[in-house]
Amino acid sequence: MRSITAWALDHMATNGTIDVAKNFNKEEKTKEMLDVLKVVCSVLKPHEVSEETVVAYAVQDEIVTGGKRRAALLTLDGRWLHLHHLKDAPPPPHAITLPYNAIRDLVETGSGLCFLDLGWPGSTRGRLHVRLLGNTGRALQFIYLCTGEKGPSYAHTNFTALKNKGRHGEWLAGGDYDGKCAAPLVDGLTEGGEYQKPKVAGLVGGVYAKGSNRNGLFGIWVREEANPKPCDLGFAKVEHGLAVLKSAAGYSNIKEVKILDCGVVIPL
Repeated sequence: MRSITAWALDHMATNGTIDVAKNFNKEEKTKEMLDVLKVVCSVLKPHEVSEETVVAYAVQDEIVTGGKRRAALLTLDGRWLHLHHLKDAPPPPHAITLPYNAIRDLVETGSGLCFLDLGWPGSTRGRLHVRLLGNTGRALQFIYLCTGEKGPSYAHTNFTALKNKGRHGEWLAGGDYDGKCAAPLVDGLTEGGEYQKPKVAGLVGGVYAKGSNRNGLFGIWVREEANPKPCDLGFAKVEHGLAVLKSAAGYSNIKEVKILDCGVVIPL
C-alpha cells in the first residue's frame, strides 16, 4: 500500500489541499501520522488564519458524533502545533483535513501539554501552556474539556472567583463549562496520593473534593502559600504564561476574564 505521506505530498502539489481524514488508513502507525503532520506544518503560516491562507483541521469520526462533522483548527505557534477545541461545524471547503483521533492519540495523558487562551476587556490575548502531572482521572478530564472531544469545553467560559487577592496563596477558579455546576466528565475522581502537589505559582488543581458534582471546575495558584501545605487535588502546572496569569488576576473583575480558546499541543 502506498504511503499516505507520499500521497499527501503529491495531492498537495496538485490541488493545494488534502482530505487525509477520508483517506487515512486506521492501521497506519503513529510515525506515519507524524510525517503527515510535518508535511502539513510546512504549508501552514504561524498565527495566520484567513480565507486566503492554507488552514488545517482535525475532523472527528462521524460515527462518534452521530453523523455530524465536528472539526478542530490546527495552528502553528512557533514550532508548536496546536490542536484547538472541537466545534460543532464542518471545516471550510478549502481546508486540509486530518483524522482527529489519529492526531489526538499523539498526546500523552500523563505528560501532555494543554493550552488556554485568556482575554479580558481591553487586553490582548495571552496564552497559558499547562503541563499535566501524571496519568490521572483529573488530568484526563482536563484534556477532555480543553479539546471538547466529549462535547463541552472550557472555551468561552469565564473565571468565577479570585481568592486571597494580592496575598500569599492567591488563586483563581474557572471551568464552569455549562453555567450550572460543571459536573465531572470522568467517574470516580479521587484526592490525595498522586494528586498531592505543593501549592506553588502555576499549580492547577481541582476546586472540590471527591464525590462533588462540581468537579469539572479547576483552580490555578497565582502565588505560592506562605507556609504551603500540599494540595490534595493537583494534577497540572502552568509551564509557560505565568505573566499572563498574574495579569488576569490583577484585572479589576475576575468574572470578566474569559477563556477565549483552548486545546492541546501536538508533539512533533
